Amino acid sequence: VPHPMPSALDVRRAQAFTVSTVFIYDFLDLFEEAIRKQWRMCPKYFLPAIVENTTALGGGRSSSGHSANADNSTAKSFLPERVFEATELRLNRKGELEEVQREKGLNECGMVAWRVTMHTPEFPKGRRVILIGNDVTFQMGTFGVTEDLLFQRASEIARKEGIPRIYIAVNSGARMGLANEVLKLFQVEWIDETQPHRGFKYLYVTEKDYQQLMQTDSIVAEPVQHPVEGTVYKITTIVGAQIGLGVENLCGSGAIAGETARAYKSTFTITFCSGRSVGIGAYLTRLGQRVIQKSVNAPLLLTGYQALNRLIGRDVYSSNDEIGGIDVMHKNGISHLTVKDDIEGCEAILDWLSYVPEHREGPLPIMVDPTDPVSRPVAYKPARATEDPRLMFT
Repeated sequence: VPHPMPSALDVRRAQAFTVSTVFIYDFLDLFEEAIRKQWRMCPKYFLPAIVENTTALGGGRSSSGHSANADNSTAKSFLPERVFEATELRLNRKGELEEVQREKGLNECGMVAWRVTMHTPEFPKGRRVILIGNDVTFQMGTFGVTEDLLFQRASEIARKEGIPRIYIAVNSGARMGLANEVLKLFQVEWIDETQPHRGFKYLYVTEKDYQQLMQTDSIVAEPVQHPVEGTVYKITTIVGAQIGLGVENLCGSGAIAGETARAYKSTFTITFCSGRSVGIGAYLTRLGQRVIQKSVNAPLLLTGYQALNRLIGRDVYSSNDEIGGIDVMHKNGISHLTVKDDIEGCEAILDWLSYVPEHREGPLPIMVDPTDPVSRPVAYKPARATEDPRLMFT
Protein backbone atom coordinates (compact mmCIF):
# COMPACT_ATOMS: atom_id res chain seq x y z
CA VAL A 1 0.00 0.00 0.00
CA PRO A 2 1.70 3.27 -1.03
CA HIS A 3 -0.08 5.36 1.62
CA PRO A 4 -1.44 4.36 5.04
CA MET A 5 -5.19 4.13 5.33
CA PRO A 6 -6.75 6.98 7.36
CA SER A 7 -7.71 6.04 10.90
CA ALA A 8 -11.04 6.83 12.52
CA LEU A 9 -9.46 9.89 14.15
CA ASP A 10 -8.09 11.06 10.81
CA VAL A 11 -11.58 10.91 9.34
CA ARG A 12 -12.98 12.96 12.20
CA ARG A 13 -10.16 15.48 11.93
CA ALA A 14 -11.02 15.86 8.25
CA GLN A 15 -14.68 16.41 9.15
CA ALA A 16 -13.70 19.15 11.60
CA PHE A 17 -11.45 20.71 8.97
CA THR A 18 -14.38 21.07 6.57
CA VAL A 19 -16.02 23.48 9.02
CA SER A 20 -12.74 25.37 9.58
CA THR A 21 -11.97 24.12 13.06
CA VAL A 22 -9.86 21.53 14.88
CA PHE A 23 -11.03 18.17 16.23
CA ILE A 24 -12.00 18.87 19.82
CA TYR A 25 -9.49 16.41 21.34
CA ASP A 26 -6.65 18.12 19.46
CA PHE A 27 -7.29 21.33 21.41
CA LEU A 28 -5.50 19.65 24.33
CA ASP A 29 -2.29 19.61 22.28
CA LEU A 30 -2.85 23.22 21.22
CA PHE A 31 -3.21 24.35 24.84
CA GLU A 32 -0.05 22.48 25.80
CA GLU A 33 1.93 24.13 23.01
CA ALA A 34 0.50 27.55 23.95
CA ILE A 35 1.62 27.09 27.58
CA ARG A 36 5.11 26.08 26.47
CA LYS A 37 5.25 29.25 24.38
CA GLN A 38 4.30 31.27 27.48
CA TRP A 39 7.26 29.79 29.33
CA ARG A 40 9.61 30.52 26.44
CA MET A 41 8.38 34.13 26.35
CA CYS A 42 8.64 34.51 30.11
CA PRO A 43 10.47 37.73 31.23
CA LYS A 44 14.14 37.32 32.08
CA TYR A 45 13.66 38.68 35.59
CA PHE A 46 11.30 35.81 36.36
CA LEU A 47 14.04 33.20 36.60
CA PRO A 48 15.88 34.70 39.61
CA ALA A 49 12.50 35.54 41.10
CA ILE A 50 11.63 31.84 41.16
CA VAL A 51 14.90 30.83 42.71
CA GLU A 52 15.34 33.64 45.25
CA ASN A 53 12.04 35.45 45.72
CA THR A 54 9.12 33.16 46.51
CA THR A 55 6.66 36.04 46.66
CA ALA A 56 7.25 37.00 43.04
CA LEU A 57 4.87 34.27 41.89
CA GLY A 58 1.12 34.58 41.49
CA GLY A 59 -0.66 34.05 44.76
CA GLY A 60 2.58 34.56 46.73
CA ARG A 61 3.43 30.91 46.16
CA SER A 62 6.87 29.43 46.40
CA SER A 63 7.98 27.24 43.55
CA SER A 64 10.33 24.37 43.20
CA GLY A 65 9.07 24.32 39.64
CA HIS A 66 10.63 25.77 36.56
CA SER A 67 10.74 28.79 34.38
CA ALA A 68 11.87 29.58 30.87
CA ASN A 69 14.04 32.42 29.70
CA ALA A 70 14.78 34.03 26.39
CA ASP A 71 17.94 31.93 26.28
CA ASN A 72 17.21 28.52 24.75
CA SER A 73 19.50 26.62 27.12
CA THR A 74 17.84 28.23 30.14
CA ALA A 75 14.39 27.54 28.73
CA LYS A 76 15.32 23.88 28.27
CA SER A 77 16.55 23.64 31.85
CA PHE A 78 13.62 25.31 33.57
CA LEU A 79 10.61 24.36 31.41
CA PRO A 80 8.38 21.96 33.39
CA GLU A 81 8.26 18.41 32.09
CA ARG A 82 4.47 18.44 32.16
CA VAL A 83 2.81 21.79 31.62
CA PHE A 84 -0.68 20.50 30.83
CA GLU A 85 -2.67 17.67 32.42
CA ALA A 86 -6.23 16.80 31.45
CA THR A 87 -8.63 14.18 32.77
CA GLU A 88 -11.77 13.57 30.74
CA LEU A 89 -15.16 13.69 32.42
CA ARG A 90 -18.12 11.59 31.30
CA LEU A 91 -21.67 10.99 32.48
CA ASN A 92 -22.42 7.81 34.39
CA ARG A 93 -25.79 6.07 34.51
CA LYS A 94 -26.91 8.30 37.38
CA GLY A 95 -26.33 11.43 35.30
CA GLU A 96 -23.29 12.49 37.33
CA LEU A 97 -19.80 13.18 36.05
CA GLU A 98 -16.95 10.77 36.69
CA GLU A 99 -13.32 10.87 35.68
CA VAL A 100 -12.25 8.43 32.98
CA GLN A 101 -8.98 7.52 31.28
CA ARG A 102 -9.56 6.59 27.65
CA GLU A 103 -8.25 7.18 24.16
CA LYS A 104 -9.21 10.16 22.05
CA GLY A 105 -12.50 10.05 20.20
CA LEU A 106 -14.34 7.53 22.38
CA ASN A 107 -16.94 10.07 23.52
CA GLU A 108 -20.56 8.89 23.50
CA CYS A 109 -22.10 12.29 22.76
CA GLY A 110 -21.36 15.58 21.03
CA MET A 111 -20.06 17.34 24.14
CA VAL A 112 -16.70 16.69 25.81
CA ALA A 113 -15.36 18.02 29.11
CA TRP A 114 -12.07 17.80 30.99
CA ARG A 115 -10.71 18.71 34.40
CA VAL A 116 -7.47 20.46 33.50
CA THR A 117 -4.36 21.49 35.40
CA MET A 118 -2.24 24.13 33.66
CA HIS A 119 1.32 24.79 34.87
CA THR A 120 1.65 28.38 33.67
CA PRO A 121 4.37 30.92 34.59
CA GLU A 122 1.89 32.60 36.96
CA PHE A 123 1.08 29.29 38.67
CA PRO A 124 4.01 26.87 38.19
CA LYS A 125 2.44 24.37 40.59
CA GLY A 126 -0.68 24.32 38.48
CA ARG A 127 -4.01 26.09 38.16
CA ARG A 128 -7.30 24.21 37.83
CA VAL A 129 -9.67 24.80 34.92
CA ILE A 130 -12.78 23.13 33.54
CA LEU A 131 -12.61 22.81 29.75
CA ILE A 132 -15.81 22.10 27.78
CA GLY A 133 -16.16 21.78 24.02
CA ASN A 134 -18.51 20.73 21.24
CA ASP A 135 -17.52 17.75 19.10
CA VAL A 136 -18.63 18.96 15.68
CA THR A 137 -17.93 15.49 14.23
CA PHE A 138 -20.76 14.01 16.33
CA GLN A 139 -24.10 14.89 14.68
CA MET A 140 -22.66 18.27 13.64
CA GLY A 141 -22.11 19.32 17.24
CA THR A 142 -25.83 19.67 17.97
CA PHE A 143 -27.15 19.95 21.53
CA GLY A 144 -29.20 16.97 22.64
CA VAL A 145 -30.38 15.94 26.09
CA THR A 146 -27.11 14.15 26.91
CA GLU A 147 -24.96 17.01 25.63
CA ASP A 148 -26.92 19.53 27.68
CA LEU A 149 -26.59 17.46 30.84
CA LEU A 150 -22.84 16.99 30.44
CA PHE A 151 -22.34 20.71 29.83
CA GLN A 152 -24.46 21.57 32.87
CA ARG A 153 -22.66 19.16 35.20
CA ALA A 154 -19.21 20.33 34.09
CA SER A 155 -20.17 23.99 34.47
CA GLU A 156 -21.54 23.28 37.95
CA ILE A 157 -18.12 21.93 38.99
CA ALA A 158 -16.42 25.11 37.81
CA ARG A 159 -19.00 27.28 39.54
CA LYS A 160 -18.95 25.42 42.86
CA GLU A 161 -15.14 25.23 42.99
CA GLY A 162 -14.78 28.82 41.81
CA ILE A 163 -12.34 27.94 39.02
CA PRO A 164 -12.36 29.26 35.43
CA ARG A 165 -14.61 27.65 32.81
CA ILE A 166 -13.40 27.53 29.21
CA TYR A 167 -15.87 26.69 26.45
CA ILE A 168 -14.83 25.83 22.87
CA ALA A 169 -17.91 26.58 20.75
CA VAL A 170 -18.43 24.87 17.38
CA ASN A 171 -22.01 23.69 16.98
CA SER A 172 -25.25 23.68 15.03
CA GLY A 173 -27.70 24.58 17.79
CA ALA A 174 -30.34 22.38 19.41
CA ARG A 175 -30.81 18.97 17.82
CA MET A 176 -33.90 18.28 15.78
CA GLY A 177 -33.54 14.66 14.77
CA LEU A 178 -35.45 12.15 12.68
CA ALA A 179 -36.93 8.84 13.77
CA ASN A 180 -35.26 6.70 11.12
CA GLU A 181 -37.37 3.66 11.94
CA VAL A 182 -40.48 5.69 11.04
CA LEU A 183 -38.83 7.37 8.06
CA LYS A 184 -38.30 3.99 6.39
CA LEU A 185 -41.90 2.83 6.77
CA PHE A 186 -44.36 5.70 6.52
CA GLN A 187 -46.42 6.35 3.41
CA VAL A 188 -48.30 9.39 2.11
CA GLU A 189 -51.97 9.70 1.21
CA TRP A 190 -51.97 12.45 -1.42
CA ILE A 191 -54.90 14.69 -2.23
CA ASP A 192 -54.12 14.00 -5.87
CA GLU A 193 -51.33 11.56 -6.70
CA THR A 194 -50.84 13.19 -10.10
CA GLN A 195 -50.38 16.63 -8.50
CA PRO A 196 -48.26 16.24 -5.34
CA HIS A 197 -47.90 20.03 -5.05
CA ARG A 198 -51.52 20.17 -3.83
CA GLY A 199 -50.46 18.51 -0.59
CA PHE A 200 -51.48 15.40 1.29
CA LYS A 201 -54.28 14.22 3.56
CA TYR A 202 -52.23 12.33 6.13
CA LEU A 203 -49.24 10.06 6.73
CA TYR A 204 -49.85 6.43 7.52
CA VAL A 205 -48.33 3.00 8.02
CA THR A 206 -49.71 -0.42 7.20
CA GLU A 207 -50.98 -2.90 9.79
CA LYS A 208 -47.73 -4.89 9.68
CA ASP A 209 -45.53 -1.79 10.02
CA TYR A 210 -47.72 -0.44 12.80
CA GLN A 211 -47.17 -3.58 14.89
CA GLN A 212 -43.43 -3.29 14.31
CA LEU A 213 -43.27 0.37 15.37
CA MET A 214 -45.39 -0.23 18.45
CA GLN A 215 -42.67 -2.49 19.85
CA THR A 216 -40.57 0.63 20.41
CA ASP A 217 -43.52 3.03 20.94
CA SER A 218 -42.19 5.12 18.06
CA ILE A 219 -45.56 6.54 16.96
CA VAL A 220 -49.07 7.34 18.07
CA ALA A 221 -51.62 6.42 15.37
CA GLU A 222 -55.30 5.83 14.83
CA PRO A 223 -56.96 3.36 12.41
CA VAL A 224 -58.56 4.75 9.25
CA GLN A 225 -59.95 3.20 6.10
CA HIS A 226 -57.76 3.53 3.06
CA PRO A 227 -59.47 3.28 -0.35
CA VAL A 228 -56.92 0.75 -1.60
CA GLU A 229 -55.14 -0.88 1.34
CA GLY A 230 -58.09 -1.17 3.70
CA THR A 231 -57.37 -0.50 7.35
CA VAL A 232 -54.22 1.56 7.84
CA TYR A 233 -52.92 3.61 10.75
CA LYS A 234 -52.86 7.38 10.42
CA ILE A 235 -49.84 8.86 12.21
CA THR A 236 -50.83 11.58 14.66
CA THR A 237 -47.56 11.79 16.66
CA ILE A 238 -43.98 10.70 16.00
CA VAL A 239 -42.21 9.89 19.26
CA GLY A 240 -39.16 7.95 18.08
CA ALA A 241 -37.35 5.09 19.72
CA GLN A 242 -34.33 7.26 20.58
CA ILE A 243 -34.38 9.89 23.30
CA GLY A 244 -33.50 13.43 22.27
CA LEU A 245 -35.06 13.86 18.85
CA GLY A 246 -37.54 16.65 19.44
CA VAL A 247 -38.46 19.61 21.61
CA GLU A 248 -37.14 17.92 24.77
CA ASN A 249 -33.74 19.22 23.66
CA LEU A 250 -34.99 22.77 24.12
CA CYS A 251 -35.60 22.07 27.83
CA GLY A 252 -31.93 21.20 28.19
CA SER A 253 -30.97 24.32 26.26
CA GLY A 254 -32.83 26.44 28.80
CA ALA A 255 -31.10 24.63 31.65
CA ILE A 256 -27.56 25.23 30.38
CA ALA A 257 -28.36 28.86 29.56
CA GLY A 258 -29.45 29.34 33.17
CA GLU A 259 -26.35 27.53 34.42
CA THR A 260 -24.10 29.78 32.33
CA ALA A 261 -25.83 32.86 33.72
CA ARG A 262 -25.17 31.61 37.26
CA ALA A 263 -21.55 30.79 36.41
CA TYR A 264 -21.14 34.36 35.10
CA LYS A 265 -21.70 35.64 38.64
CA SER A 266 -19.62 32.98 40.39
CA THR A 267 -16.47 32.45 38.35
CA PHE A 268 -14.55 33.45 35.23
CA THR A 269 -16.20 32.18 32.04
CA ILE A 270 -14.54 32.54 28.65
CA THR A 271 -15.65 31.19 25.26
CA PHE A 272 -13.61 30.64 22.13
CA CYS A 273 -15.82 30.62 19.04
CA SER A 274 -13.67 28.38 16.83
CA GLY A 275 -16.37 27.68 14.25
CA ARG A 276 -19.99 28.46 13.63
CA SER A 277 -22.12 28.72 16.75
CA VAL A 278 -25.86 28.56 16.20
CA GLY A 279 -28.94 29.01 18.37
CA ILE A 280 -28.31 27.95 21.96
CA GLY A 281 -24.59 27.79 21.12
CA ALA A 282 -24.63 31.50 20.30
CA TYR A 283 -26.58 32.25 23.48
CA LEU A 284 -24.05 30.35 25.63
CA THR A 285 -21.24 32.26 23.98
CA ARG A 286 -22.86 35.62 24.69
CA LEU A 287 -23.79 34.70 28.28
CA GLY A 288 -20.13 34.19 29.19
CA GLN A 289 -17.92 36.98 30.50
CA ARG A 290 -15.43 37.02 27.61
CA VAL A 291 -15.74 35.96 23.97
CA ILE A 292 -12.89 35.26 21.56
CA GLN A 293 -13.97 34.86 17.94
CA LYS A 294 -12.01 33.52 15.00
CA SER A 295 -11.86 36.01 12.17
CA VAL A 296 -13.14 33.69 9.42
CA ASN A 297 -15.87 31.01 9.34
CA ALA A 298 -16.82 31.39 13.01
CA PRO A 299 -20.12 33.30 12.95
CA LEU A 300 -22.50 33.69 15.89
CA LEU A 301 -25.97 33.00 14.51
CA LEU A 302 -29.57 32.40 15.35
CA THR A 303 -30.63 31.80 11.73
CA GLY A 304 -28.55 30.99 8.66
CA TYR A 305 -28.30 33.34 5.71
CA GLN A 306 -30.21 30.99 3.36
CA ALA A 307 -33.27 31.02 5.61
CA LEU A 308 -33.14 34.80 5.93
CA ASN A 309 -32.91 35.20 2.17
CA ARG A 310 -35.98 33.02 1.72
CA LEU A 311 -37.83 35.03 4.34
CA ILE A 312 -36.94 38.34 2.68
CA GLY A 313 -37.67 36.99 -0.78
CA ARG A 314 -34.37 37.93 -2.38
CA ASP A 315 -30.65 37.28 -1.95
CA VAL A 316 -29.58 39.92 0.56
CA TYR A 317 -26.86 37.91 2.34
CA SER A 318 -24.20 35.79 0.68
CA SER A 319 -22.63 34.16 3.76
CA ASN A 320 -23.14 33.62 7.47
CA ASP A 321 -20.12 35.84 8.20
CA GLU A 322 -22.13 38.81 6.95
CA ILE A 323 -24.67 38.12 9.72
CA GLY A 324 -22.55 36.95 12.64
CA GLY A 325 -18.91 37.41 11.66
CA ILE A 326 -16.39 39.69 13.32
CA ASP A 327 -17.46 42.69 11.24
CA VAL A 328 -20.75 42.54 13.11
CA MET A 329 -20.10 40.82 16.44
CA HIS A 330 -16.73 42.36 17.24
CA LYS A 331 -17.75 45.88 16.31
CA ASN A 332 -20.93 45.73 18.39
CA GLY A 333 -19.10 44.38 21.43
CA ILE A 334 -20.39 40.80 21.52
CA SER A 335 -16.94 39.33 20.88
CA HIS A 336 -14.13 41.01 22.77
CA LEU A 337 -11.15 39.70 20.84
CA THR A 338 -10.51 38.26 17.38
CA VAL A 339 -7.84 35.75 16.36
CA LYS A 340 -6.65 34.27 13.08
CA ASP A 341 -6.58 30.57 13.96
CA ASP A 342 -7.11 28.03 16.73
CA ILE A 343 -3.61 28.10 18.21
CA GLU A 344 -3.82 31.88 18.49
CA GLY A 345 -7.20 31.45 20.18
CA CYS A 346 -5.67 29.14 22.80
CA GLU A 347 -2.87 31.63 23.38
CA ALA A 348 -5.42 34.41 23.85
CA ILE A 349 -7.30 32.33 26.43
CA LEU A 350 -4.11 31.75 28.41
CA ASP A 351 -3.23 35.42 28.19
CA TRP A 352 -6.61 36.33 29.67
CA LEU A 353 -6.24 33.69 32.39
CA SER A 354 -2.92 35.29 33.39
CA TYR A 355 -4.95 38.18 34.86
CA VAL A 356 -7.39 35.92 36.71
CA PRO A 357 -6.94 34.35 40.17
CA GLU A 358 -6.54 30.58 40.38
CA HIS A 359 -9.87 30.35 42.16
CA ARG A 360 -12.66 32.63 43.32
CA GLU A 361 -11.47 35.23 45.86
CA GLY A 362 -7.88 34.04 45.40
CA PRO A 363 -4.86 36.35 45.11
CA LEU A 364 -4.08 37.93 41.77
CA PRO A 365 -1.27 36.31 39.75
CA ILE A 366 1.16 39.24 39.93
CA MET A 367 4.64 38.69 38.52
CA VAL A 368 6.83 41.42 40.05
CA ASP A 369 9.99 42.72 38.41
CA PRO A 370 12.38 43.22 41.39
CA THR A 371 14.48 45.68 39.35
CA ASP A 372 11.50 47.98 38.73
CA PRO A 373 10.53 49.63 42.08
CA VAL A 374 7.01 50.92 42.54
CA SER A 375 8.24 54.33 43.69
CA ARG A 376 10.37 55.11 40.62
CA PRO A 377 9.91 58.56 38.99
CA VAL A 378 7.95 58.69 35.75
CA ALA A 379 8.80 61.11 32.96
CA TYR A 380 6.07 61.86 30.46
CA LYS A 381 5.73 64.47 27.76
CA PRO A 382 2.25 64.69 26.26
CA ALA A 383 1.93 65.26 22.55
CA ARG A 384 0.15 68.32 21.20
CA ALA A 385 -2.48 66.17 19.54
CA THR A 386 -5.16 64.37 21.51
CA GLU A 387 -3.93 61.09 22.99
CA ASP A 388 -4.78 58.55 25.66
CA PRO A 389 -3.95 59.98 29.15
CA ARG A 390 -3.24 56.44 30.38
CA LEU A 391 0.05 56.58 28.50
CA MET A 392 1.55 58.68 31.29
CA PHE A 393 1.42 55.63 33.58
CA THR A 394 3.44 53.45 31.23
